[in-house]
Amino acid sequence: MNMVTVIPADRRSAVLTPSSLACLSHLPTVNLTAGCAHSCLYCYARGYTIYPGEDKVVLYRNTLEKIKEKLAHKRTKPRAVYFSPSSDLFQPVPEVLALGYHILELLLTRGIGVAFLSKGHIPDETMSLLLDHADNVRAQIGIITLDEGVQRMFEPNAASPRVRLNQITELIAGGIPTEARLIPVLPGVTDTDDALRHLFSALAKAGSSVPQPAPFSSGQVL
Repeated sequence: MNMVTVIPADRRSAVLTPSSLACLSHLPTVNLTAGCAHSCLYCYARGYTIYPGEDKVVLYRNTLEKIKEKLAHKRTKPRAVYFSPSSDLFQPVPEVLALGYHILELLLTRGIGVAFLSKGHIPDETMSLLLDHADNVRAQIGIITLDEGVQRMFEPNAASPRVRLNQITELIAGGIPTEARLIPVLPGVTDTDDALRHLFSALAKAGSSVPQPAPFSSGQVL
């Protein structure tokens, strides 16, 4: 894994705001960082003006406090919160993982659902927290290939395909609705018949099935 520089900063912008992405406009969202330690070569967040550069993440260290303040002033709590439009909740950075755990704990213990898309390794403590609140969690695991060489090239700091498959199995077995996200498809790299057949077979063994609309999404698949 490449060394990642963590730059602590205070968030000045609002939290629990809808994403500008149309598919997430119905849910409040949270990013814990600007930039992402996974360093996926295809990530659209690389084009953002706040992108801090390669192997750097800006950690918004006051996010938990700002969420507490926001919830204290809201008349009605949100049904769910989505993590994260522009960075991964489960980056291989201890500070990010610790902050993420405390934010998830705050939301779930208050009966607020959480939904996430991740290509990272979910720590055991966080996995236990999610499974303890399975009825209020929706998960998506991004996986584009079973080829670890291809994965390391395009997603150098993300979890291995085997780890992601195991997480899909554990989440589904624990009662958490879990989808596999197979995007992006890399032409000539991950879209061959053999590659797709092996990936679909592995996902079927992990328990993944055709996505269904999740209760958090008002009829839309997250």
